[in-house]
Amino acid sequence: MKNTLIIALFVFLAGQSMAQNILDVINLNPATQMGSPRFVATGGAFTALGNDFSAVHLNPAGLAVYRHDEFGVALGWANRSVNSTFYGSRQIQDDNGFIFYSIGYVVKLKSEFPEQAWTLGITWNKNNDFGSEAETFGVNNQSSILQSWIANANGIAPNDLIDAGLFYENLAWETFLLDIDQNNQYFTQAEIGSTEQFIAERIQGRYDEVGITLAQNKNDKLYYGFSVNIPFYRYNVDFFYEEAGFGGDSISGLEWQESFTNNGIGFNVKAGFIYRPIPNVRVAASLQSPTWMGITQEYQTSVTALFRNSAPYTVAYENQTFDYSVRSAPQARLGAAYVFDKYGFISVDYQFIPIKWSGTATEGLEYLNDDIKAQLQNQHNIRFGAEVRLNTIYLRGGYNWLSNPFDLTTQDATQNTYSFGIGYRQNKFTLDLGYAIQRQSINFYPYSSAIVEPAIQRITRKPLVLSASFRL
Repeated sequence: MKNTLIIALFVFLAGQSMAQNILDVINLNPATQMGSPRFVATGGAFTALGNDFSAVHLNPAGLAVYRHDEFGVALGWANRSVNSTFYGSRQIQDDNGFIFYSIGYVVKLKSEFPEQAWTLGITWNKNNDFGSEAETFGVNNQSSILQSWIANANGIAPNDLIDAGLFYENLAWETFLLDIDQNNQYFTQAEIGSTEQFIAERIQGRYDEVGITLAQNKNDKLYYGFSVNIPFYRYNVDFFYEEAGFGGDSISGLEWQESFTNNGIGFNVKAGFIYRPIPNVRVAASLQSPTWMGITQEYQTSVTALFRNSAPYTVAYENQTFDYSVRSAPQARLGAAYVFDKYGFISVDYQFIPIKWSGTATEGLEYLNDDIKAQLQNQHNIRFGAEVRLNTIYLRGGYNWLSNPFDLTTQDATQNTYSFGIGYRQNKFTLDLGYAIQRQSINFYPYSSAIVEPAIQRITRKPLVLSASFRL
């Protein structure tokens, strides 16, 4: 399985894909970017604040800040844009979609001791959305994917390619894109020169989490909480790659298509506290256990040889499935906030994700643990948020910075998010609107980075979130 699903990643290394799956590992260590409008608008800097359905997924102690039973729901619209530049050619692809962001219900439990009030909450939150569409085109005068497949396959007999994990190379052999000499050295009849390369990719995916949380408020001085959480993971990719413009009388081009879906369900627990040393100051910390996730992967892939004087020839692997497990890293969060009585707040959060602690115990995927240690690095994330109250109107703004999870000189996936929003609160009803601009750049290598330049993909996501909540 090692060389399957190469396009599941934004990074390709010479002679090796990282499937089953470095990108899964990153996706399964989410930094919780999405949620309620108030959460989104303030950069998610809510570890020390609470009183928000999405904030509970950062720090369960935030549930104890609620003073009333409450129900709320958040939904919205997301615009996603990918600006790709490849060998001097630029392509821009946009897509939009409706997103259900969060829903929650909080109930204050009856107690004989009012100074030790308990609160129970059930919440569902979209921690991350992976959706995007991208198209890339360029004229490459340096190389072809065939040269990468040849380098991978050299020295291996055709009958041994699959056992060596070289699925694409085997498909290229079976479609006559590759030939072999008596020394198991591969070559191609295609005359590679000025090669037109086209890539189309459509990604759909999400990381959702259902949480059951119990929290206590002790004299409005100390809040602490504990939650049991069930995350749901889905990641679907449809990928198309084409080369054209080969010289010679035989092969004119090739097509490579692939699609796969990863579906997973897992389990984790969280615990945290919020402490008020003085009425206006809040300091907080929370810990999240590793998430143990079981994933089922369904995939199919095909390679088509395009000939100058005969019909195209396709060989495919269809309806393949594979089950594996991934253990994400634990997470630690620190937060501090200053609350200006009833006039607003400022807050700051720090999050540490030791992503190198992630791993798998699935037989046959031992290489993944080595890849995690060699190709990923621990994350340090920072968030800032502020809110100003003007009578019944609340104005909000925020910023968060997510560090690069890759430990590779060829890749910097740092993400910056700017956000703002507005809210209205009157009696038992609250209406909130949040908007964010998330920017990230990715180097996309369609094959070995030793012989091809990256497609530089500038990814922009703009979620618009609206929610209504009711104090019961």
